[in-house]
Amino acid sequence: MLKLFYPTYYFSHAWEITPEFLRAQGIRAVLSDLDDTLTCHDSQELAPEYAAWLARLQAEGIALCILSNNAEARIRPFCERNGLQYTPKAKKPLRAAALATAERLGAKPEETLLLGDQIFTDILCGKNAGMRTAAVPPIGRKATKFIAFKRWVEKPVWRAYFRQRKEEV
Repeated sequence: MLKLFYPTYYFSHAWEITPEFLRAQGIRAVLSDLDDTLTCHDSQELAPEYAAWLARLQAEGIALCILSNNAEARIRPFCERNGLQYTPKAKKPLRAAALATAERLGAKPEETLLLGDQIFTDILCGKNAGMRTAAVPPIGRKATKFIAFKRWVEKPVWRAYFRQRKEEV
C-alpha cells in the first residue's frame, strides 16, 4: 500500500539528475515543482547550482516545465526570469495538468519525470499520470502550517521508503 507513494528515484538535490541519467532512463521531459524543489518557498531567487542545472538540461535537449499548484502570479515572474515554461494551478495530485504539460512538451507519460519534494502532491501526481517520479528533500525550512502538517503526515511514508531502500542494498 505505501509503495503507491514511493518515488521512482530519490536525489539529495535536483542538480544530481543529469542529462545522461535521464537519457539512460528514456526520459525526454522533466516536470518540476517549484517551491522547496528548485527554490525556497515563495522565493523568486534561483541558486547558482540550480541555474546551472537548468541550463545544462536545456542545452542537452531535455524539455523542462514548472508544474505548480500555485497561481500564475507566483510562478510567472520566476519562470520568465529564468526562461522556463510553466503550468500554474496544476491541481496536483490530479493528473490532468501533468499529462497535458507532457503532451505540450512532446513527451509521452513514460518519457516524463515528475520532480518534487512532496509525496501527496508531486509524487502521487506523477504516479497517477503514469510517469516516473523523483523526490528531493525540501530546500527551505520555512513552511506554512498546511505544508508543515503535510510533511508531518509524510514522515511514516518516508521512514518506510528509506527502510526499504536500505534493505535492498
